[in-house]
Amino acid sequence: MIDAKPFQLRTIETVVRALRDAKGSRRFLVADEVGLGKTIVAQHVIKSMMEGRTKPLVVFYVCSNLAIASQNRDRLLEVLEPDDRAGAACEIDRLSLMPAGQLPQHERLRLFSLTPDTSIPMRKGRRRDGRQSERALIHALVKQLWPAVFKDWKRDVFQRRAAKHWHAIVRSQMAVVRKNARLRQTFRQSVRREFGLRSGQRVRVAFRRLQDTEKHPELELIARLRNALAASAIDDVGPDLIIFDEFQRFRDLLQDQDDDAAARIIKRLRGEDLKSRAGLLLLSATPYRLFSRRWEDATGASHHREFFDLIQFLYGTGPTAKRTRMKCEKAFVRLSDVMRRGELDSPHALEARGEVQDTLRPIMCRTERASHEHGWVDYKTTPHEAPLIAEDLQVFKHLSNSLDPRHRTSAVHYWASIPLPMQTMRRYKVWEDAKPVSAKGVPTLTRTNRNEWARPDQWPHPRLRALEQLRPTKKLALPWVSPSLPWWRLGGGWSGGSVEKLLVFSHFRAVPQTLGALLSYGVEQRLFQGTERDYTRVTRQRLLQASAERAALLALFHPSPALIEHTDPLRADRSSVNTLRDGMRDQVRSLLARLEIPVRPGRLRPTHIVLGALDQRLDSWADLEQMWLDLARKVRRRSSDAGLASLVSTWSDEIVELKSVDPRELDALAEFALSSPGVVVGRALRRHWMPDEDVDWGTFYEAVLRSCWVGMRRYLDSQIFAAALRDSDERDYPVAIRKAVVDGNLEAVLDEHFWITGRLRGVKEDGLLGELDDGLALRTSVFGLSHPTRRSRRAVNFRCHTVLPFTDARAASVGVSGGLEADSKSFRPDTLRKAFNTPFWPHVLATTSVGQEGLDFHVWCRALLHWDLCGNPVDLEQREGRIQRYGGLSVRRALAQRLGERAFDQDGASPWRHVERIAEETTEDDSGMAPWWVCEGAEIERWVLEMPTSAQVRKLAWLKEQRLLYRLALGQPNQEDLLEVLRRKGVNEPEVVRRLALGLSPFFDGY
Repeated sequence: MIDAKPFQLRTIETVVRALRDAKGSRRFLVADEVGLGKTIVAQHVIKSMMEGRTKPLVVFYVCSNLAIASQNRDRLLEVLEPDDRAGAACEIDRLSLMPAGQLPQHERLRLFSLTPDTSIPMRKGRRRDGRQSERALIHALVKQLWPAVFKDWKRDVFQRRAAKHWHAIVRSQMAVVRKNARLRQTFRQSVRREFGLRSGQRVRVAFRRLQDTEKHPELELIARLRNALAASAIDDVGPDLIIFDEFQRFRDLLQDQDDDAAARIIKRLRGEDLKSRAGLLLLSATPYRLFSRRWEDATGASHHREFFDLIQFLYGTGPTAKRTRMKCEKAFVRLSDVMRRGELDSPHALEARGEVQDTLRPIMCRTERASHEHGWVDYKTTPHEAPLIAEDLQVFKHLSNSLDPRHRTSAVHYWASIPLPMQTMRRYKVWEDAKPVSAKGVPTLTRTNRNEWARPDQWPHPRLRALEQLRPTKKLALPWVSPSLPWWRLGGGWSGGSVEKLLVFSHFRAVPQTLGALLSYGVEQRLFQGTERDYTRVTRQRLLQASAERAALLALFHPSPALIEHTDPLRADRSSVNTLRDGMRDQVRSLLARLEIPVRPGRLRPTHIVLGALDQRLDSWADLEQMWLDLARKVRRRSSDAGLASLVSTWSDEIVELKSVDPRELDALAEFALSSPGVVVGRALRRHWMPDEDVDWGTFYEAVLRSCWVGMRRYLDSQIFAAALRDSDERDYPVAIRKAVVDGNLEAVLDEHFWITGRLRGVKEDGLLGELDDGLALRTSVFGLSHPTRRSRRAVNFRCHTVLPFTDARAASVGVSGGLEADSKSFRPDTLRKAFNTPFWPHVLATTSVGQEGLDFHVWCRALLHWDLCGNPVDLEQREGRIQRYGGLSVRRALAQRLGERAFDQDGASPWRHVERIAEETTEDDSGMAPWWVCEGAEIERWVLEMPTSAQVRKLAWLKEQRLLYRLALGQPNQEDLLEVLRRKGVNEPEVVRRLALGLSPFFDGY
């Protein structure tokens, strides 16, 4: 659990005070700027409210999607010890399934994660029939309680389109219903309340009435019964605290409901209509439309109305809330008048500002980086030229001529953003209505091109060419990124410029998938052009398979205790790779001397035999051999692992007593100590494995072995990496891997990753490896390109791997080393997020702005590309907030550059522990915002691609100016007009804006 900093502690105290105030509304909004740790605040609020209770604290955590829920649920559970967390979390994510499910029984905390779409059956505009399992439960309950109902309805009324497993699920639910008398009783009562039945009125009649009154009676019946289940679940569980995270995505839950059935659930989710009123904590950096344009005001999408509706909601439901709203509106009008007159520092302005603050502070707070003296940044965004070539115009002409005349006015917008639009827009209505014309002379990408490793000499899209300049395919092909704090000079593909990740935001949904397919293909095409490799099979060919006579392969991923515990590059001279190798050789020589093993000329033996014999001398081999055999049994069903047990036995049989070591064997052992993935992973983890406590080394080595063989080996088992890392086809791939480990400072990368993962995720020991393995196990996706002239929906599939779309792209069936057949499953967004937050593939993540609020991508990314600019300054902040967060890469790079060699110590501890200690001793301030949120020199990279005649740069300048000023327009009607007035009056300096903006930060504004 991350300790809350002083600026967060003041917010936490303010929130807890409001939620415990029985005379108040028990509603509070934390609107802190993106990336300032609202989840940490919620975590500590839960911890505070758990204190002094005799009953468990029941928390409903509600967010818009499962990706955010998965990310933040584990963080909220960190208030408990690791072993207690599983028992406190409810694995059921739907209210309607809770009455029949296994609920958490933890004695201190019970956490339920929900989404509005899955928990409110009658929510307007949403699907009402629910999951198969919900309907099966309803079927079982109705059959048990009111069997005669099926005489009025079809017997498959609840089955709908379900076919597979339906009867088995019904039997399972029937068994639950028969055993659970309380479930039957609460459901019976909830159904009667749902239909408003008085004593003596019959349920069957109420159900039958739907057939006369509803257009879709079967669907209405299912929805009403799901609603009854959901209501009974809330009543039974009885939440004490409800958290709405990024609630702007489901703002309708704050509004009055026309539908009584929907209101029954929504009011309970807001903490109303319960036996005991629950506290409601709202979290959002954009809780209301912070800024609206003139055209938005004209269409009714007004910041002004949203803002005051929210204030009234936060003050409660009675007449006091309405009076407070009116009072606040009048104060804002007075503040607007003085600002428009330019009387910014007048007593009238200060009085109006104070009155507004006094009204808002009891129900909300907002802390921004700008509150900190070093928090203002110039938001520097670098334009990168994207010039046109003739082929770009050919693509545009083909698109325009193919589109239906009704859609041709949009051709420029599609063409400017989406590469190869007539091949990549097949999910768009304009594509369905198009009549493709001849593509003769137009650059395209067909199945024949793909299979022959061919592509246009230059991509026929200016932004795509510019992106390849920013992230060359040579860098994208590398298996991991550069460390923030290299331990020695980077070499190979990592030299000549840092290997970094990039987050791309676009407007059109077709762009992320297109970038994933084309850029990933571009990487493969550069590596395999001119070879005989078959595109459809290239990633199926195994290079690191546990086949006969490959015992040396085991040694590559073997976590040797001899080398992990007795060698360390941090204790060697790292001024050059040569001196580093000399130092590692000296360390191995010292180990041999302690074991009284002489170094003298003799017969040269394979390194894996010498390594096993060395571990045997330390009495480690027997345990490790058993670990290898245990692992072999667990993974034997995979074809690439089928021969593992045999290989282990072969290796063990080859090991003999180590009586002496040849000098060449000494060199090989030293090289293995520096470059073997098995040793490097183990040594990196050892620095973070309970460093101050007694260590269970058996558990340690078992975890490292599994991670190295199952995680790292499978990840590296790729023809793409082999082609990227080998100097030539003749070089043995395992040798190339070991060279890359040294060139790319893999141990420094892993050390940094384990340290920041522990800080961000609150995990340690094998949990660190678990987080790493989750990222390494990412599957590829595929994206299909249509034929440029044929209207068939049959697509040509392209792999996406080093560049991935954060969308609903289909997962490839056999992982990173897999082929082209699309799986039935889509990527879970949380899987993609976890992978991007490792130093491994994908190196580029492309997404749209929609639905990304609250997600973090900052762990290994400090660069953002606005493929298309957004429409207002608040959306710009939301985008940048994905990578501008606690301990992000930009902060670590700045600290590493500032501290340099001061971060290293001969004690062998993680350099990042020294960075953390020195940084907090020298730069931490009273607020605690520095250095991990605000750090001098910690600038993120922002890019925008400038095409000729494009308005991107001019729009960016406008956004930058509005971004500075929009804080002054809070609560004001006609915001854009007000900002224009302020701009003309010269209000464009950060210090002026800081002085005039409302002060709603408990720490920085002292309340």
